[in-house]
Amino acid sequence: MLIDKFLKNIDFDETHHITIANPPESVYPCIWELDFCESKIIRLLFTLRGLPRQMCCLKGCIDIGFVVLAEEKNKELVLGLLIDPPHFKPARVKPKEFIRFNNKHHIKVVWNFYLKPDKHGNTVLTTHTRVGCASPMSRMFFGVYWLIISYFSGLIRKIMLKLIKNNAEKAA
Repeated sequence: MLIDKFLKNIDFDETHHITIANPPESVYPCIWELDFCESKIIRLLFTLRGLPRQMCCLKGCIDIGFVVLAEEKNKELVLGLLIDPPHFKPARVKPKEFIRFNNKHHIKVVWNFYLKPDKHGNTVLTTHTRVGCASPMSRMFFGVYWLIISYFSGLIRKIMLKLIKNNAEKAA
């Protein structure tokens, strides 16, 4: 997977998948077009976390600091985010700078959507979220944060996958 080259030391990770009754070329555009806030639960969780409304789609995530690290159309999309604690301010970098970026307390987040066709013509859509912390301080800082939000982060990703499935299967 493309995601593997962007983060070598993983401190926190989460993986979810869903099977969609369509081939990858029908599913992939739905990832880019998805409004996460179609879900009242995601909208509520984003509001409670103080996340900007524009984060309700991938293009909005890119506008606030995520960067497209790699894209292989109909197969995998990899996004990255660099965070400098304790302010959680994203560091703006180009994709090639992401791997080399080395601030002593930064946190690297990589997130992908990976599409794999199965033998029945369906797509297994997987999302991985991986976090690497550059120092014990940032690991402790993020660990406390993750303890609080990991359940909800997983819930958001599961709902996103269901929304993508619903939209892809409706479009067929």
